[in-house]
Amino acid sequence: EIDRYDSARINEIGRRIGMLVASDLSATDTFIRSRGGRVDGVTTVVTAMFGVVPNSRIREIAAYPRIMSMDVDANGAPELDIQKTSLGLVTGFWANSFTGGPLDVGVLDTGVQQSHTALNSHPFETNFSPNDPDGHGTGIAGIMASTHATYTGMAFGCDTISVAQAGANATSMSGLNYLVTGTTEKPENINYSFGNGRANDVDYSPFDQFFDGAIDTFNIMVSKSTGNGGYGTTTITHPAPAFNLLASANMDDLNSPNRAVHVITSSSSRGPTLAGRKKPDITAPGTNSMTTNRTGGFSNLGGTSSASPHTGGGIVLMRQLGATTTYGAKAVLLNAADAWTDNNTSTNTDDGPVVGSLWNRTFGWGYLDLGEAYANGTDLFEDDIAAPTGGGRNFKLYRGQMFTGEKATLVWNRHVVHNGTNNPTQVEGLSNLDLVVYNRQTNTAVGTSNSAIDNVEQIDVDADGPVVLKVYTTGTFDPQVPTEFFGLATEEDFAASNGIVFAMTPNLPGTATPGANVQVSVDVTNTSNLPAHNVNVSITGATVFSGANPQVFALIPPGQTANAVWTITAQGTAGQQALTFQASSNSYGETFVNSVIANLNVGDSLVNPNSHTVIAGTVAGGSLPNVNVADNVYFSFFPGIVFSSSQAPVLVELRGNSVQAIPNSLAFVIESAGTSANLVQTIEMFDYINQVWVQADVDTLTTTDTTYTANAPGPPTNFITPATGSVAVRVGVKPNGPIFVYPWTYRIDLAGWAVN
Repeated sequence: EIDRYDSARINEIGRRIGMLVASDLSATDTFIRSRGGRVDGVTTVVTAMFGVVPNSRIREIAAYPRIMSMDVDANGAPELDIQKTSLGLVTGFWANSFTGGPLDVGVLDTGVQQSHTALNSHPFETNFSPNDPDGHGTGIAGIMASTHATYTGMAFGCDTISVAQAGANATSMSGLNYLVTGTTEKPENINYSFGNGRANDVDYSPFDQFFDGAIDTFNIMVSKSTGNGGYGTTTITHPAPAFNLLASANMDDLNSPNRAVHVITSSSSRGPTLAGRKKPDITAPGTNSMTTNRTGGFSNLGGTSSASPHTGGGIVLMRQLGATTTYGAKAVLLNAADAWTDNNTSTNTDDGPVVGSLWNRTFGWGYLDLGEAYANGTDLFEDDIAAPTGGGRNFKLYRGQMFTGEKATLVWNRHVVHNGTNNPTQVEGLSNLDLVVYNRQTNTAVGTSNSAIDNVEQIDVDADGPVVLKVYTTGTFDPQVPTEFFGLATEEDFAASNGIVFAMTPNLPGTATPGANVQVSVDVTNTSNLPAHNVNVSITGATVFSGANPQVFALIPPGQTANAVWTITAQGTAGQQALTFQASSNSYGETFVNSVIANLNVGDSLVNPNSHTVIAGTVAGGSLPNVNVADNVYFSFFPGIVFSSSQAPVLVELRGNSVQAIPNSLAFVIESAGTSANLVQTIEMFDYINQVWVQADVDTLTTTDTTYTANAPGPPTNFITPATGSVAVRVGVKPNGPIFVYPWTYRIDLAGWAVN
């Protein structure tokens, strides 16, 4: 009896509603038919009509006062289960236990029905009601975090779902500010599937800047729907033009795991921005996505609204995989996406994937592929580059292998300072980074991306081969940006490189007669992990008698050595002749230069020590023969223990034999240095006539090799024994001020007696 009463009551409610809305339905039916449409059915409890209307009359019909809203009457089909396969989640991230883990997601929307059984296992943080009066936000949350076995969210294993209310600009700004500053568990990605007006009014609005500021300041990504404005130029909605967020177009996957048959949804908004910047960023499945609804069940959510949380979930998974920055995670997703083209037509019948790199106003940088993102997710460099100075440019190099159609993607942020719930007041100019790829074997550029207005650069290659990627600066940075941080995503194993570095070893004779022609050479070793192309090796400091100067080597492979040889004319007077050897390489669009200075001993004869005694101190490296030639191979010493400040902690006696017992002049030549300032070197020569040590020279050492000449402090014959030609020198080193590095080291590169 109660059941019959309830049925009668419900029927009566329906009858009365039907009577109340009958005139509205009838008038609307007449209006639609007058505009070329037809009505196939109606409902009264929720007053709605179903039918077909001409495309050309949609806006006119929608403006009819009795019509509150219009939507596509599409037959829904469960698709989130298909997207597991088509996006590559099942065999990639999920199969390897990357499901969100301790990371968090944010929903800036109409709210979330927190009691939903596919969501309530997650902790929630929110700044308003735990319910969702609309259902839109609940659907967004489900796409990112649903734990349902069939309708599974992208990052279903994540921790907290943070929720804030969206709507008008001020409401959305307040909500985003709460999510980035007011929550305990800061979400790695916040989804914003709202549009705040078509972006054909201004290229970069204060509202767009607000989102860039939140992303740049807090390292939290925002995934954004591009809007449902359909085909045209700049039909995307604000804040999709923001530089730093990830704006998604809407792909219809037709409930098929075969990505090749998927098509763009006609209502998906198109780019570029008003100034021609590359938005949207990416395309993801959105049409008829089965997800959580506010009544506790599941229903379809369509439009770019549901495409966006797919990319947002991908960001969370990338952060869990190891990307530490928003721009790093974004670089991987864009690099892994399959490039698609719309062939510049409004129909989707000629759309399809293309090999390599392509930005398209319909698909952005391509169709989201999380299987590929997982496979190459760790092939990511999160690096930085200093602002260029003095009109020059800075660069970073990366060495690796690329195969036909493979890509590399560079992403960095536009720097904006978050300003609470207000529009930002500090918006820095965009740093201009560019990307080029060189064939490592031929030194030729095989791909370049150099937009001056975008913060994404992408290149591809047309053939297999070893390559060098170069990230470089163009122009200057904003004065407030001393360093630019970036993410560089690749598809194979790459390694950072310091560029071309040469080790240079001069080879000089022990002595040269003044004015004589002598042979000198230098060994140039490529110590880098890159081939050195177009190498020029030159010598300065002497007249070249024979041998090309510079000498050219087309290629010096990593780890290999080239030898450049010249015959030069020694200077006309006795002493040290400084020779500078320089190697330069023009490789990968840059010039790399290394040089070394070596001293040629010029004199009638140079007597090297043949024995020594370490009186104070200990040997730190090398041996006596290392002082015969100035070749940067040292005889070095650590200080010993002394008992007064007058004693030298390093004291070495050097002895030799001169072939000339009665010279016209005698000097002791030493090339030496210390590893600390405030070290003083004293040279004493032994007077054989008076049997005493006589001070000949005192110098404060530098930390770079310097040549010192101590002339005999008296008649030269006093300092050589006539019978044997013996000569002896005592070299002492001690501090003459504070020493901040201990133990310091004293080193000798060259030592000998110049005998004329």
